[in-house]
Amino acid sequence: MRAAGEVRGRLVLLGATHWARPSTNGIPALDADHARDLLDLYLGDEAAGRYRIIVDDPEKVARHMDRGMKKVRQYRIEMNDAFYFNWLLEIDPSLQIPFEPSHANMSGLELSRDLPLHELACNLRRLFSGIVAGNVKPEGVAAIREHGPYEIHGEAEILASLDELLNDFVRDHRMKLPGKEYVPCYRIIK
Repeated sequence: MRAAGEVRGRLVLLGATHWARPSTNGIPALDADHARDLLDLYLGDEAAGRYRIIVDDPEKVARHMDRGMKKVRQYRIEMNDAFYFNWLLEIDPSLQIPFEPSHANMSGLELSRDLPLHELACNLRRLFSGIVAGNVKPEGVAAIREHGPYEIHGEAEILASLDELLNDFVRDHRMKLPGKEYVPCYRIIK
């Protein structure tokens, strides 16, 4: 449950930083155990310039963030943008609209590397939102109980990676609270 929510949050950030207009410097540093796997498996080389993973080095994270904040400050001065709100930033509406994780919506998610990066990130965010809902939200749990697990369709390579990542989360007890056996609310259809 916690892991799916963490992934969803990272996908929103990546989708927004890839789609965002204008492109800004100083993307926030990500520090996460599964972030590298997630990004490599799903979003590939195209996303590589949009993040930096720094593990177990808080001083390096601080230096990176300081440099990034200076770049953002300089950019905002040059563009005459406010420091308290990013008026120039546009984020695709698809990254802002809540996702209703019904069985039909989950089954209909397009998971393909043929999509623009921000659309794939958005659909993966939706997928993880559905998994969170199916695991813990009353309406999601009730829908799973009534109709069975969500069916996830998509490109074979993405589904294989997704299956591996989710199995890692289950193995590491990151999908439910400790002491409870996890019964997946999804089924990957290969």
